[in-house]
Amino acid sequence: MRKLVSAMAALALMTLIGFSVQAQDKKTGDKVDLKGTLCCGKCELKIEGVTKCVNAIKVQESGKEVTYLLDDKGPGAPYHSEFCTGPKGGSVKGTLVEKKKDAIKGYKYIKPAKEGVKVD
Repeated sequence: MRKLVSAMAALALMTLIGFSVQAQDKKTGDKVDLKGTLCCGKCELKIEGVTKCVNAIKVQESGKEVTYLLDDKGPGAPYHSEFCTGPKGGSVKGTLVEKKKDAIKGYKYIKPAKEGVKVD
């Protein structure tokens, strides 16, 4: 009986540790691979104060929808036209960055790797 209780306690502890590691926020400088919905921040998301197209990806993290803005050429990016008129599934590989100039408050930014944006 003691062995069973000890095993269950160890399993519970490992589960708690696993959830705490998963729930940690991503930080600036982290390399990430995000999968979700690619869209235009101006046309689709209608982000307040945005006057020109900005590429974005919406992902699910810990049960919440989080939007990352891409630190790229915006409407000049070769993939922009694929999802400006409507959202599409896709992924972005890159590095989280802190944008100081022209940053939109409340949003995280990702600098896509070369050919890091894939539209499904």
